Amino acid sequence: MVNIMNPLPENMLRALCGDNPAILAETVSALSRKFPDLPPDEILKLATPLICPDNIDFPELVLRPETSECQIGDGKIELSPAEFAVYWLMAIRHRNKLPPLRGEDALLEEFRAFAESTSSNVMPEILNNDRFKNIEADELRTVLENISGKIETSVEIMNGMVHFLPVKGMGIYGISVPAAKIFCPRNY
Repeated sequence: MVNIMNPLPENMLRALCGDNPAILAETVSALSRKFPDLPPDEILKLATPLICPDNIDFPELVLRPETSECQIGDGKIELSPAEFAVYWLMAIRHRNKLPPLRGEDALLEEFRAFAESTSSNVMPEILNNDRFKNIEADELRTVLENISGKIETSVEIMNGMVHFLPVKGMGIYGISVPAAKIFCPRNY
């Protein structure tokens, strides 16, 4: 059986995914979009070394909350204040060795708490911004889709693009870039 979102047979997925099926699924999906004419076995050959972060020379992720600037390697990604705040939350969580958030409700609750606790001295855009504090699930989904789209166009697959994406599928939210490659000046 072949998953509609993923051209690889289910037994291949199970054999490869180990502890991180979401990363494999995202990697295969991204490769399938980038190389639509490649057969599943060739996509599998490309995906296999990418599912293990030890095989990737990750670019640095630099987040500057005072200007809402996001930089991955040499490229700057223009994020709206809401996009930046969500991505900053995920980067801080991962850098602090917190697990990915599971489920939309957990993400929504965590983001609202983050927005409420973040000082305007750290991120001026957050000052009196009720949009952050009262964000709804559909708005948050749109923010995540926008972040993913911007990252997909800015980071090469071979540079670990799927590890920078905030949505891992199956209701899992977080990034998986090695913590040593994440630079954001403050915790919340």
